[in-house]
Amino acid sequence: LNTLYDILFDEKSLNSLSYGIFWMQSLIEAFMEILSMITGNKKERMKRAVIELGLLKYIQKWLSSIFPTKRMRACHTIGLIGSREQATLLTLKLNDFNPKVVSSAIIALGEIRALETLPALFTYYYHCTLQHAWLISAICPFFGHDVYKYMRPLLTDKNLPNNKRLLLIKAIAVSPVI
Repeated sequence: LNTLYDILFDEKSLNSLSYGIFWMQSLIEAFMEILSMITGNKKERMKRAVIELGLLKYIQKWLSSIFPTKRMRACHTIGLIGSREQATLLTLKLNDFNPKVVSSAIIALGEIRALETLPALFTYYYHCTLQHAWLISAICPFFGHDVYKYMRPLLTDKNLPNNKRLLLIKAIAVSPVI
């Protein structure tokens, strides 16, 4: 963690960081701690460092772990890094058998805000539980005014339950940009 702070404040270069396979988990945890606390250019720089070090490929492997906690952690980490390239991998986790993993994927997609993931989100919305529907409607305003064109078919669908339709209407009502 101290080495990452030195890299963050330009006291050391990224090349000075060495790690082995056994330290990879600790290194990822240290990056996530820093990324959750900072904003702006320094955050972007640390995100690039995660990718340059090849840690993102390691994190992607967690998405297919047999352990739900690893899959949840992968979703959270990819969402924190904000990798648009990985957003499509998160849409695959919408069909995970563990509802906590699905919740993590939804939250991560809201963090990434990639418009190309909206069709998968709203396809899932049609048959998801009310808890996940609430979560999806809560992240809708993060996508901006473009979310409405993806949301519109659901609003006009007569087969969508009224309580889910109401959640979408509330998302539109509270959003300053829609």
